[in-house]
Amino acid sequence: MIDKYLSIKNIIALHLLIGVVLLIIAVPQLEKVGLKSDSPHYLEIAKHLYEDGEFAFDYGPTAYRQPGYPFFIYLVYKTFGTEFYFILFAQSMISCFNLFLFYKIAQIYLDELFSLLAASIYAIMPLVHLYNVMVMSETLFQLILFLTFLTFLKKQKYWEILSGFLIGLLMLIKPYWGIVFIAIAFGLSYSTKTEKIISARRLAVVAVTIIITVSPWLLRNYSQFGIVGLSTNGGVNFWIGNNDEANGGYLFEEKKDNPLILDQNEITRNKAGWKLGIEFAGNNPEKYPKLITRKLKRSLTLPYNEIYYFHFHPKYEFPVQYVSYIPKAEALITFLPYMFFFLLGVFSIFHFKQRYIELLVIYISLIGVQLIFFGAGRFIYPVFPMLIIASLSLFQIRYKFKLDKKNLLPIFAVIIAASVWMHDIIKAIIYY
Repeated sequence: MIDKYLSIKNIIALHLLIGVVLLIIAVPQLEKVGLKSDSPHYLEIAKHLYEDGEFAFDYGPTAYRQPGYPFFIYLVYKTFGTEFYFILFAQSMISCFNLFLFYKIAQIYLDELFSLLAASIYAIMPLVHLYNVMVMSETLFQLILFLTFLTFLKKQKYWEILSGFLIGLLMLIKPYWGIVFIAIAFGLSYSTKTEKIISARRLAVVAVTIIITVSPWLLRNYSQFGIVGLSTNGGVNFWIGNNDEANGGYLFEEKKDNPLILDQNEITRNKAGWKLGIEFAGNNPEKYPKLITRKLKRSLTLPYNEIYYFHFHPKYEFPVQYVSYIPKAEALITFLPYMFFFLLGVFSIFHFKQRYIELLVIYISLIGVQLIFFGAGRFIYPVFPMLIIASLSLFQIRYKFKLDKKNLLPIFAVIIAASVWMHDIIKAIIYY
């Protein structure tokens, strides 16, 4: 009976059905409230790519945004049309392929029954579907990330070259994944407690392929702007997380005394951001214990921004908690499964660190990136499905919890995340 209904084809069909229904609901809602966050930037650049073949904002050529996602939107425009809902439709289709890739990854860690169960959970996970109907890069990024996982884990012929190419593509969407790769390289090269050690020579091949993959974009930025970098927003993001008014998250007020007001040249602004952020860090070391705590909190926060994306509230004033302005039912449906699998998954990857060494290194390095810049739970989302796999492995082996030294670090990691969420929930209740 299970084999008859619990098949990957049926699971993908269910995922597609949910996606189509949500798409029908989301499009008129987004037309009503308007697109938020990074979405207007992506659409503006894609419009110029489509109309005049230039990677630019309305004011001229730019390197402020990475090319990966705007080029994806451009391809959607060329294929289907320029209405934003075609982007959401394309992402819903990509998500079906993401589901299949996730299932293939699950098969590496779990038996067939639990692999299908993992795929089923992914298929109905609210957060997955929310990102599919947002003009944001997460669905596309997850596609490339899952391909990278499969290539890296299976290590078939020429896997080093293919992994390097895919990681390069990841960096053309989210540049901080370069830091994640460095962390993985050190984590795997110097680990003495795992059989998954990779030689320095193979990692060098991966690194060279990454450089080759991103080099056209680097050369373009150097020729047009005289910079050697993937974007001109790194300095801005660094300053946002390292200044006198930093709250640990994305706080960037466009006021006149802000040294990085948006009408400033983006090259100058980027350099100023790095300079001011470094000066603040050097002159105020005593402020960092509190600031790092705030960044850690923001990095583990619940995905309420993703729900707020579809809503508008006239009383909203940044940085008041978004949680207090989103429907409770939507919050519960989204938060509860996320919290359950996040906590179990984090416990599992810390407990079985040899088995999940790649995922553990990625998780820790993503937190580390946010402690350098600013915290945002969105940064962790692309690897969240891997925590579903790690969670289910506990059930597959019928793990029995014991309070011993081996579990102290996993328990500590879980307590940190849970305490952040309790703080968010209590604050939301106060604002209601």
